[in-house]
Amino acid sequence: MDNFLANIPRKELSLAAKALREGPVNAWLRPAGIAGAYALAGALWIVYSDALLKILVVNRDAFAAWGSAKGLIFIAVTAVVIFFLLRRSTTAEVRTARAFTQSRHLNADILDALPDILFTLDESGHIKTWNHQALAATGYNPGDVAEKSVLEFTTPEDKPHASETLATVLAGRPMALRLRVRYKDGTVVPYHFVSVPLRSDDGHVIGAVFDGRDISAEVRGENALRRSLRGYEHILEQTISAIAALVEQRDRYLAGHQERVTQLALAMAQRMGLDPDRCHGLRLAALCHDIGKIHVPAEILSKPGRLSAAEFAMIKRHPHIGYEILNKIDFPWPVAEIVRQHHERYDGSGYPRRLSGDSIRLEAQILGVADVVEAMMSHRPYRPGLGADVALEEIRNGRGTRYNAQVADACLAAFSAGGFKLDAVVESRAAS
Repeated sequence: MDNFLANIPRKELSLAAKALREGPVNAWLRPAGIAGAYALAGALWIVYSDALLKILVVNRDAFAAWGSAKGLIFIAVTAVVIFFLLRRSTTAEVRTARAFTQSRHLNADILDALPDILFTLDESGHIKTWNHQALAATGYNPGDVAEKSVLEFTTPEDKPHASETLATVLAGRPMALRLRVRYKDGTVVPYHFVSVPLRSDDGHVIGAVFDGRDISAEVRGENALRRSLRGYEHILEQTISAIAALVEQRDRYLAGHQERVTQLALAMAQRMGLDPDRCHGLRLAALCHDIGKIHVPAEILSKPGRLSAAEFAMIKRHPHIGYEILNKIDFPWPVAEIVRQHHERYDGSGYPRRLSGDSIRLEAQILGVADVVEAMMSHRPYRPGLGADVALEEIRNGRGTRYNAQVADACLAAFSAGGFKLDAVVESRAAS
């Protein structure tokens, strides 16, 4: 029977049963007790039987004959006693071994009935035993898996991770991992494995046990959810772009501004090593960072002259208004907060709340620098575009004061490396 415990020899079962019944101490005490009892009985027989014969037998010849007979009687009696003692011990051992064997088969039947695949490995990672499901699910025969490396039954892509996990388990640490199993017909099925080391009596690792559960349904559900989330994000981005376009329609000088700021902000974020998820949130915030200007009258946005104090105060409210609009949307990222903070400055000279240092979100600091560069390079109603050199000089001068040094460096590097240019876009737009 190719089950989980089928490879244990009968001799080892008998020894194991005996060890279970006796234990390490009883294994020495019981034989010593029998030997001691035998020696005591012999000594008492010799001493008291001679004294009794001297009293009962007067004739010297008869005494000698009875002396020989008593030795034979002692041997016969002790042989009968030893026979029954050994018979009792053997019967108990057989009974224990039978119970152990029955328990072993019961455990094997339980393991075979499990829906998970289970197998044991030796210290070199080769398969030693398995349960019924391990063969039934994968389609392999016993000869296909016995003494084979477990790494032969996964995909080439998963092999490095599987090898690393196996080494960790054989070093004595339990592990859990996802692994794709290659069936005999070539089908590849995802499994979730829990693996624990097997140890000898002295604590040394001699192998491992792997318990694997088919997670195909879970993976399909995760993929469906991922597709749904991508669809949701796409709709969200389209909505954000539509709102941004609505703002830009009110001021021809803002047309394309948010898109260009987005491009520069992402180039800076990637140079700084921001993870893709944070970059995605930054992108959404950059696309609509001026949404609060929808509350600013169009004549102020397009005013060719210098703004009055009251007009500039109205302009300075747009980050907070943008926050109030976007905060009603349950984004997976802090989009509303990034928009509210994009005019804050590292030294506390920004607005609307005069935040400083690390109290300003890193994404907002990136967006703020990108916004300054694009705004200075672009034409405005009150001045022509100042060009890249002037804009980047502002960033250099403000490095470590108005602007986070790392953010400023990322911006300067994006341009100096020649991989990012806004001039052509700005100039072509001005010509139109």
